[in-house]
Amino acid sequence: MTDKIRSKGRPRGQGAGISLYREIADRIASQIRDGVYPVGASLPPEAELATSFSVGRQTIRDAVRMLVLDGLVLRRPGDRTRVIATARQRTFSQTIASFDQWFNFPSAAVRRIVSSANITADEALTRTIHCQFGAALFRLRTIRSVQEEFPLAMMDIYMPPRFAGITKLPDHTEAPIHEQIERLYGELIQDVDVEMIAAISNDEHQELLRVRPGTPVMISVRRFFSATREPLLVTVSTYPNDRSVCKMHYKREAI
Repeated sequence: MTDKIRSKGRPRGQGAGISLYREIADRIASQIRDGVYPVGASLPPEAELATSFSVGRQTIRDAVRMLVLDGLVLRRPGDRTRVIATARQRTFSQTIASFDQWFNFPSAAVRRIVSSANITADEALTRTIHCQFGAALFRLRTIRSVQEEFPLAMMDIYMPPRFAGITKLPDHTEAPIHEQIERLYGELIQDVDVEMIAAISNDEHQELLRVRPGTPVMISVRRFFSATREPLLVTVSTYPNDRSVCKMHYKREAI
């Protein structure tokens, strides 16, 4: 009952492996939605799935792990993998009740640097982050993820080139960027402007966040200022619509 996926002609290497097990996970998820494997039923053993899809058992294990993360199946040692839902359940929840929580990701979310470069602000970037056209900026492109195969957000970080030295700090990929700027350069963040934008994923989002064309995304633009309103940092974070939930709690001051 399982469709075979041919791996012939697929390039070797990690990228190809990730693409293949994701393809298999999508096929099995489709079969779960179609009732081939209804809720309460068990998936076939790894060896049988590996034969059906003409792949190795490790690829099947990786595909099943994706289904577990999606909340579609439950896997327990010594037991069969059982279907527990027909629709994807996976989201990442963050509750915010303070300034620091709003501008920091939870410690479980790891930041990975994709690229870094000195750039010049073009018209599109000027509109997005409200900087001067032609401004010299240092850009870090990063991915936040709970696990490598589960990217939560893509974050482009823009700052004056004089702050590029933060990339040499030993905790650079762990500590919040604005805290690193304050610590290394003595620049105090006084004000933050936040703008939320609803959009559709572009080619870069699809590649780095592993989403399909047309996926709705939420873009958060955060602009950090000194006490004199000098722009010190801008972050542009893109969140796929179905991967994270942000909850806020505010307490009114006594009046």
